[in-house]
Amino acid sequence: MTTKKAKKPSSHEPISVEEEILKGQQSVIFKELLTYGDHTLQISIKSDAYDFQSYAKLERWDGNKWQLVCSRHHSIMNTPFKLYVSQLVTKRVFLLDRRSLINSMKLILS
Repeated sequence: MTTKKAKKPSSHEPISVEEEILKGQQSVIFKELLTYGDHTLQISIKSDAYDFQSYAKLERWDGNKWQLVCSRHHSIMNTPFKLYVSQLVTKRVFLLDRRSLINSMKLILS
């Protein structure tokens, strides 16, 4: 009898290519473009004045359009809502949701 070993998820990290923080009148959006193996990925995390309009999602470019890989519902996001009222917004406030998206993506794409 032979047993098949479960495939381990890839341990390498995605590489950040570009990132930006866009501040609107009632929202702040963190966007990051990454590469992971042969995949081109985009993370978008939005903190909005209305909690239900906030989101965190990770998408993969399929050659024609962005396809959703994973997301986090606003009710379980770690990124604070209503960031638009803050004078200084840095990448740091988005890091927990970013990490959760990357961990989910690794399980899905590996």
